[in-house]
Amino acid sequence: MNDLIPPFDWTRVFVEQWTGAANIDASFWVVATGALAAISCGIVGCFLILRGMAMIGDAVSHAVLPGIAGAFLLSESRASFPMFLGAAVVGVLTAALIEAVYKSSRIKADASMGVVFPALFAFGVLLISLMADKVDLDQECVLYGEIAFVPFEARAEWFGWTAGPESTMVLLCAALVVIGGVVLFYRPLLIASFDPQLATSMGVSAAVVHYGLMTVLSLTVVCSFEAVGAILVIAMLIAPGATAYLFTDRLPTMLWISAGHGLFCAFAGWHLSVWLDCSTAGAMAVVGAGLFFAALVVSPRHGLLSRLTRRVQLARRVAEENALGTLYRSQEEGGDSIASASLAELLGVSAGGAKRVFRRLRRKGWAVQDGAGTLALTKAGMGRAAQLLRAHRLWETLLSNEVGLPDDHLHSAAHLLEHYIDEETLKALSDTLGNPSVDPHGRPIPKVD
Repeated sequence: MNDLIPPFDWTRVFVEQWTGAANIDASFWVVATGALAAISCGIVGCFLILRGMAMIGDAVSHAVLPGIAGAFLLSESRASFPMFLGAAVVGVLTAALIEAVYKSSRIKADASMGVVFPALFAFGVLLISLMADKVDLDQECVLYGEIAFVPFEARAEWFGWTAGPESTMVLLCAALVVIGGVVLFYRPLLIASFDPQLATSMGVSAAVVHYGLMTVLSLTVVCSFEAVGAILVIAMLIAPGATAYLFTDRLPTMLWISAGHGLFCAFAGWHLSVWLDCSTAGAMAVVGAGLFFAALVVSPRHGLLSRLTRRVQLARRVAEENALGTLYRSQEEGGDSIASASLAELLGVSAGGAKRVFRRLRRKGWAVQDGAGTLALTKAGMGRAAQLLRAHRLWETLLSNEVGLPDDHLHSAAHLLEHYIDEETLKALSDTLGNPSVDPHGRPIPKVD
């Protein structure tokens, strides 16, 4: 199929588009259709993800099948409006049934989805197969779609102007409705997505927002069916929003990233399908999944690499602070320095590990080593170690006075907690305890300027 459509030439396409030329590349309509479907599905998907309802998109995208078939039987037409009404009714009914099942029984939400949407989807399949002579639909059309056939569809007529293929124009309308709805109802959507109880207390009906979102979801799904099919709709509902969620904690940024994700998937997926001569919709879904897994690895805050980096940095900092505490206690007990081998033994690490920790301390100006190989803290190192020991002994005091932890358990617990406290919290902890001068063992709590 892809061999019938020439490679995509963006420059020529846009020149022809904006100069009114009729010879627009067929690939333009493929990419435009995929982009519109991905943008509208992705924006709706952002709200589903924030509300913890990602899988209800899967449920609705399958469960609307009997609504589409029923609308065709009643209207004897594949016009978009009757099919949208049928899908919207069944989509809202699906959400209501899922909610009713898990609220009125011991079954949880995920199990209720697993019961309701396969039943409705199976009913739709039976309806199509039993009335195949009356229903101009088939399961493969609904499941897979074929976006590569979009350029060969009849052109839509708008106010006497010949527009693009019908599927593309329908998706354009759906995208405008979705974007317009977000712009007009952004505040209720924002509040209800993060805190339904707060929304209700502010006069925003969380139920109206919920079923309104389900209606828009049904609209998006039914408008995307013929072009891309149910399977790609699911990918477009979840992947853009999930990818954006890894990069930002702000909803407006999330919506923009989701839209950009959809544009890139449409463009890159089309070229991938031409290169491999494979399903266009499948290639777009693969690109979307690839972007998600790339984000999962490289996301600045939530990616695997950043989390691994933070974990390594934390481990290095804890090792350095343990070394500082050990050297401080040694000098506190009367020794001016400590041998490198003794440091390794006290820290419970190898000699090589102790040397690496000490090198980092020396680079930071916190410790020095004399010619005999003994280690000692500098003035800056004493200040940093005093702050650490202050945190340790204040934690011991809190655990002893407020929690009642036995004395022989205080050190190990405080040893873990001392690394996770900032100066402001440390001051608040000291004030809460009455600014004690000694810990439960009678050792002085260092003062920090």
